[in-house]
Amino acid sequence: MQHLARHNLPAAARRVAVLLAAVLLIQWPSHFPLQLQQHSGQNTAISSSHRLVAGQGLLVGPESLGAGELAVAQTFDQFEDMLAVAAQLSGGRGRGGRGRSNNLGGGGFSSYTDMVQLQLSSYILATTPVKFRTKRLLKIRDQGSCSTCVAQAVAAATQMSIAAASNESVSKWDISARSLYYCSLQGRSCKIDQTPELVHPSSCLATSEALLKTESGFTGWRPLCAQAQEKAAAGKCKGHLGSKITRAEPWMNCTYKSMSSFVEIQEHIRAHGSVISRIIIYDDFQVQFNRSAKLRTSEQLPPYQRNLTARPAFGHAVVLVGYDNENYTWTAMNSWGKNTSTLISQPGVTADGLFRIQMGIGGVGAPEHTYGITCTATEQRKLATVNTQPWEQERRAVQPVNASAALNTLAECYSYKFVMGDTVESVVIGLAFRCGTLSKTTQICLAGFRM
Repeated sequence: MQHLARHNLPAAARRVAVLLAAVLLIQWPSHFPLQLQQHSGQNTAISSSHRLVAGQGLLVGPESLGAGELAVAQTFDQFEDMLAVAAQLSGGRGRGGRGRSNNLGGGGFSSYTDMVQLQLSSYILATTPVKFRTKRLLKIRDQGSCSTCVAQAVAAATQMSIAAASNESVSKWDISARSLYYCSLQGRSCKIDQTPELVHPSSCLATSEALLKTESGFTGWRPLCAQAQEKAAAGKCKGHLGSKITRAEPWMNCTYKSMSSFVEIQEHIRAHGSVISRIIIYDDFQVQFNRSAKLRTSEQLPPYQRNLTARPAFGHAVVLVGYDNENYTWTAMNSWGKNTSTLISQPGVTADGLFRIQMGIGGVGAPEHTYGITCTATEQRKLATVNTQPWEQERRAVQPVNASAALNTLAECYSYKFVMGDTVESVVIGLAFRCGTLSKTTQICLAGFRM
């Protein structure tokens, strides 16, 4: 059983205490509107309109193809150190390294903050799954021959984050990548890739099958985007299964921030479904994922490992949806379609539209080019504790510690019994969320674990 008691501790300290104690003891549903926020780096500023500026710094032009390689290599080295400490804390075997020296010895830290960060990250790794892939995968997108990869990745990651927040199928939420890409104030064409801004359901943007087949040469997006804006404002966009979008107030509030470490990336994937990352595509990528790859899934294919003689070909954006810390790989969702798509004659496409890539290469996970989207219920839709809305369903069910506490509406202590599939991290996050709802303070009622 787990007993909970409320403490006045800073958030980071509370989490360290909880994780350390545990270690030592062991849409836009298509029918709901969406509000979006934008921010740069770690600071959030609310936008005055329904716009999303996403992927700032997520450049995909040829002028910066080498950016992020050194940063991601250094991040990977730090990650290996964290895994080594995590293995020691949990009493398990190390997950293997590459024969290099690490920073665990004396003099290995540049500051006290670095040491604390290594310890905290190691506690998190010791209490979370070694392998993980999000269960809320949406339909694989196909950008065709257009440079819309950033918009495709942002739309996909936002859908998965909303689905995770609402605890519903990702198919119930819909965001148009073409609206994000083409409907900017500056306007753009198929071959120009800039920061996407406007967010609409796919049904708002009138795109015929004939138009999509000639998308690479089409330049008349401005009137279509204006029509989409008018339809959205009038509530005439069709939602999931043909339902109408009628509510004017937003249900979800979405923000994004840059990810500073592999541990943070993995936390975000577990909690919100995915992370957006820039990737450098080398000229051997389509050799390793040749035309025969379309018949095999990402799990059946070996992970991409850059050949030492390979050269950068172009920048791209993908969505990270899983990881494997035993074999040091990321699982990425691409936007080149899959084996049934229009691109099946091209190399680089797999049977499931996903691929695995070795950690530390291709700039994947570089701090300046990796972003996580977080969606939560807006203020006007925050729930009372008695509600059982979809996003309540994955919260942990706590029990009163005794009969008298069951009648005490101000009780600050509860019990929780671990069930199959729980991890220490998932319980900490789930209970902290629930306790935050039960209490009107920002205090989290977690102290430690008793098995």
